[in-house]
Amino acid sequence: MLIPVLMSSVLGHILADFIFQTNSIATGKQQLKLKFLAKHFLIVFSTTLIILMLKVDPLLALIVSLVIVSIHIIIDIIKALLERELLPKAYVSFLFDQAVHIITLIIVSFIFVKQMTFNDYNIDFMKWISELVSLKDLTGMTETKLVEHYIETLTHIEIYLSILLFFGFGAGIFVGKFLEQLKNFNIEETTFKLGRYIGIFERLIILILAANLQFRAIGLIIAAKSLARHEKLDHQHFAEYYLLGTLLNILIGITGGLLINYLSTML
Repeated sequence: MLIPVLMSSVLGHILADFIFQTNSIATGKQQLKLKFLAKHFLIVFSTTLIILMLKVDPLLALIVSLVIVSIHIIIDIIKALLERELLPKAYVSFLFDQAVHIITLIIVSFIFVKQMTFNDYNIDFMKWISELVSLKDLTGMTETKLVEHYIETLTHIEIYLSILLFFGFGAGIFVGKFLEQLKNFNIEETTFKLGRYIGIFERLIILILAANLQFRAIGLIIAAKSLARHEKLDHQHFAEYYLLGTLLNILIGITGGLLINYLSTML
């Protein structure tokens, strides 16, 4: 049962780091300000706890969430300290940070799963939600089968949602940090934010198309985007910046789409 618990933890991490974390919190964390570290602590704890309680007993979910969030904040503090000396490049720091977070989630999930028994699952909630949404005809279904079916269904949802959010939103942070060090011209703040949102939609659309193996349609997306930026493409520096960003988005989107396509045949 490692994968079900791990995917709940990973989804909680993705939501906390990429969806609910504001720019002010991210900046405050880097400056090691207690107020923003506390806010991030509450966000990581809340998202992890809520998602874990969909599968495991509330008390166990509380313990696991406290362990995960404590390690998460320690990693963020260490990262902020190392960034000044050993990780000067923002995109390298981002990749290092996310890799360490995922590794710790795997370790924590593995340790807790080894101690879990059948009674540690939130069985009453599983019965209630299964009947509510009619996941399957419950007539004659044993408690064990119900739990297995519930966990399998929810874990599949968490896997696909995690991929969409990570490649759509999380990858956008990487692209932004990678391109920021290459940018040698000014971009207005509103234009920069708009470009970031366009990038999110671009990656998600490409991801969905790639998941359905509709690669020809991806060209139409790129053409439409290029048409909108036609006038600015006359400037060499912007054209290079735009081309690199677009290629990164295509690579990320196709990778995420192919991953979903592969998993859809395996799960």
